[in-house]
Amino acid sequence: MSTMDYMFNAIVLNKILYALPVYFGCLTEGQKQMLQRVLYKANRRGFTSHCHDLDTLAESAQHDLFRHSRHSAHCLITCILPNLSHRVP
Repeated sequence: MSTMDYMFNAIVLNKILYALPVYFGCLTEGQKQMLQRVLYKANRRGFTSHCHDLDTLAESAQHDLFRHSRHSAHCLITCILPNLSHRVP
């Protein structure tokens, strides 16, 4: 990974991914296409060596959010699984 990849991931990709699981479902097709064009242009202009796909990034982020929220130490676990007591393993 090059320095440009690290900078792109730290600045641009993290801004897009920050709350992607929350707002992705509210985006219009035009907004999704605009974000996808940003990712394609960044790859084409050499800011990143990876050609990121917005749908794949959103699916991965949603999966990670769900997986982390199911952890027994998560603050919302009692809302998700109300039969559990407030114990942490």
